[in-house]
Amino acid sequence: MAGSAFTHRGLAGRLARAAGLRVLLPHYRLAPEDPLPAALRDARRAWEALIAEGFSPSDIALGGDSAGGGLAFALLAELCAAGTPPRAIIGFSPWTDLTGQGASITGNAEADPLFPAERFGDLVGFALGEVPPEDPRLSPLFAAFPAPPPVLIQVGLTEILRDDSLRLAERLRSFGAPVTLETWPDTPHVWQMFGFLPEARQAIASAARFLRAAFRPS
Repeated sequence: MAGSAFTHRGLAGRLARAAGLRVLLPHYRLAPEDPLPAALRDARRAWEALIAEGFSPSDIALGGDSAGGGLAFALLAELCAAGTPPRAIIGFSPWTDLTGQGASITGNAEADPLFPAERFGDLVGFALGEVPPEDPRLSPLFAAFPAPPPVLIQVGLTEILRDDSLRLAERLRSFGAPVTLETWPDTPHVWQMFGFLPEARQAIASAARFLRAAFRPS
């Protein structure tokens, strides 16, 4: 419902510079004017545009934070099903379960300073179209990921979306994904955005190492 390629250019630029890679920030439609899964369709168009320009799936890594992280993993499920997975994928505190079944939503309600747990139902109501929240296009926690690529997930242990990350990591591992799960003890939701924080710089450096390793020639 918020954010854009403009708001995320700083985060994406720092990650791209540290990893030595080019970055594309898609401009996708937002709810409530264009409810889900409109944003996923736009993310798929961005992928298809790169393929049309001559890139192969193995030339591309996906990434996203929060709801954008959910989009990235929903797109990953579609690409895995088609047999065209990307080289790797990164999720910064991805929102992967719009049904709200994660225990951390209530358990961390008083600890998360950025994502108010009491508004969870409102956010889901604004974002949904006619698709139920458990649909894997909206909640990739429930998707299948045949032959998945390497995965990096970073999440703060005090976030209400902590369990969206922890459960997704286990889900991906059940399909054979090599998953690196990095947790921080006391960081806000998508702290990677705040480049002045030492924890943000550490997280970006770790994500860059993951990407460089993923693209390193065998």
